[in-house]
Amino acid sequence: LAAYILEGKDIRSNETIEKHADWVETFRDQYTFTKENVEEILQQNYAQSVTLQGMASRFHIDMSYLSTLFHEHTGKTFTSYLTDIRINHACEYLRTTTLSNAKIAQLCGFADDSYMKKVFRKVINQTPSAYRAANLGENMVTESEESGK
Repeated sequence: LAAYILEGKDIRSNETIEKHADWVETFRDQYTFTKENVEEILQQNYAQSVTLQGMASRFHIDMSYLSTLFHEHTGKTFTSYLTDIRINHACEYLRTTTLSNAKIAQLCGFADDSYMKKVFRKVINQTPSAYRAANLGENMVTESEESGK
């Protein structure tokens, strides 16, 4: 708006109001808590360090309140939901690539491959290596093919 004022433009014109209303609507949609917004952010950022506190800050709500809302809407804790996303992606990599467990752990947002192994065993009831051996897919992509993408 400051740029409009400096340029001598009327900030009350319909064109200006509509342009900024669209921007405000987009901004509001991205930073308003909805189950879908949180799920989308987690799906897009699971490989990064995603925290409940960071999400609460993004939506400008209390962390405890976000935790309660999230559990009410998904039936899972924030951490459990994020872990499920990461494990699902790890399973996909294990079934379809020859990437190392360490690389898969990195791609899926785990601190390291030993932590991924621990979580994987807890959730899937077998190690990543055992899962890979039992679930090798026909559409395998080699590590060199994967890095060429």
